[in-house]
Amino acid sequence: MRLKGIMTLVIVAALLMSLGFTGCGKTDDSKTQTIGSQSTEAGKAVQTEAGEMVGNMYKTGLPIVKEKITLKMVARKRAFAGNYEEMNLITDLEERTNIHIDWNAIPQSQYEEKKNLLLASNDLPDAFFGQTALTNADLVTYGPIGVFIDMTGLIKDYAPILTKLMASDEMFNKVAYSPDGKIYGLPRARQIGYNDAPDQMFMYKPWLDKLGLAVPTTLDEFHAVLKAFKTSDPNGNGKADEIPFTFRYKTHYQGMYSLFGAFGLPDNVLTEDLSHMIIKDGKVVYVPVQQEYEKAIQYFNAYFKDGLVDPESFTQDVKQYTAKGATADVTVGAFISWNDFDVAGADRKNDYVIVPPMAGPDGERIWNKYMHDNNGIVGTGFSITKQNKYPEATMRWVDEFYDPDFSIQVQFGPLGININKKGDGSYEFIPTPEGMTYDEFNFKNSPVDAPSAVFKEVFDSKKLPMSEEAEVKYAYVEKYYRPYMTVQTFPGAAMFTPEETKTIKTMSTDIYNYVNDMQAKWLLNGGIEKEWDGYLGKLKQMKLDDMLSIYQTAYDRFNKK
Repeated sequence: MRLKGIMTLVIVAALLMSLGFTGCGKTDDSKTQTIGSQSTEAGKAVQTEAGEMVGNMYKTGLPIVKEKITLKMVARKRAFAGNYEEMNLITDLEERTNIHIDWNAIPQSQYEEKKNLLLASNDLPDAFFGQTALTNADLVTYGPIGVFIDMTGLIKDYAPILTKLMASDEMFNKVAYSPDGKIYGLPRARQIGYNDAPDQMFMYKPWLDKLGLAVPTTLDEFHAVLKAFKTSDPNGNGKADEIPFTFRYKTHYQGMYSLFGAFGLPDNVLTEDLSHMIIKDGKVVYVPVQQEYEKAIQYFNAYFKDGLVDPESFTQDVKQYTAKGATADVTVGAFISWNDFDVAGADRKNDYVIVPPMAGPDGERIWNKYMHDNNGIVGTGFSITKQNKYPEATMRWVDEFYDPDFSIQVQFGPLGININKKGDGSYEFIPTPEGMTYDEFNFKNSPVDAPSAVFKEVFDSKKLPMSEEAEVKYAYVEKYYRPYMTVQTFPGAAMFTPEETKTIKTMSTDIYNYVNDMQAKWLLNGGIEKEWDGYLGKLKQMKLDDMLSIYQTAYDRFNKK
């Protein structure tokens, strides 16, 4: 009898549960709450195969929504990037999540203008996608006034993968927060191992061998080598067409700025807001007003006087620069770039050898450590706007990008197309098709700039091999440059308040242009020693000291996070 009674109670309980009369499913029709823009009955939780639901959204599992929704997203499209809506990773993600993305991928040549128009209007997308879509200045300018929503709570409630990553990596967590303590942009990591070392110098070895010269180890030796390149007709064509040394002005990865480190302080240039500043002993130092800078300019002016430097270095764009490595007869003796083949080309790259940091007159050897992207970690990966009607579902959607394996595919290509996964869980690259560069192959199939996280440990553990080109660069950096990268640039993740940003904008452009114009003038024509005092006085009038005080405040605030 006791067993029969128990069975009866079980059956009754099951019937009540099927009719929705259990305590956890009880609802009060008189109460409603708003989740984003979705009005749902308070406390109503429906169990499905995918998980608990709130309105149209499942709180966990896939798909994310029951009825398909569409989100409008803006992205900055690189020249060789494929169409997002045609990428397998994106179409497969739609099938898994039931969320369709209406893409507005704006070509980078038009992006800044169109982005600014969007931000100044009410015609906003639901989200800005990718690390190049917005800047820190955009986030701190438009976040506090409500154009971008604070995602702090959304991350905690709807992004378990991202939450775990932010808890595990200090810098990945730090870059996400604006000065007001809120999160308007999601972090993104792509740590290859040499993000902070974009510039290396290369020299044409056959010319050195022909002239009986060694790779220079000091600036004086460098001057002698370049003079021999200019006067000895090393390419043997009987023409004075040799370019001993070339670079690109106002470009950090192809500029000569690290060479200034031979005088104690390397110079640098990035943007109007981040150029020429380094961190030394915890203090922000503006290089172009230091004695080391003055000495460097005086010294390198002799190179220009002697005709050892390409006069087009101050005007050439990247196409003109790289074309100089493809002439019928070799004409370039030395250059600075991200890789040797960027300028030398595939056929000649093995003939160019690395030139380690050279010692200056006092034996100094310092090379730039560029921290504008915090060694591959930035806080501008993804932002949700006030127009978004589905912020919770959007956060759940973007959290998928932070899955470790999906992040690898997002940045390096989908399985079966760009990479394969082996039985031991590691990956291998599929060879790049003929007629395409690695970057073209990668960006055609992957939203590379997407919110995602691939840390250096992925390469250190051999889970993902470096490409052949990346392995070569990594070896160069670690062996020849890393020991001398003792001065870092101002970190790009040190964000400014809206008031600080506004003040900086009133000063930085004029200061940036004046400093660069004077640098070019003095390198080409000399005269820095005569004009130095007047130059310093002009910068004081332009309120350089006030601007640097703001940078110091931002840097100190960043280190306290």
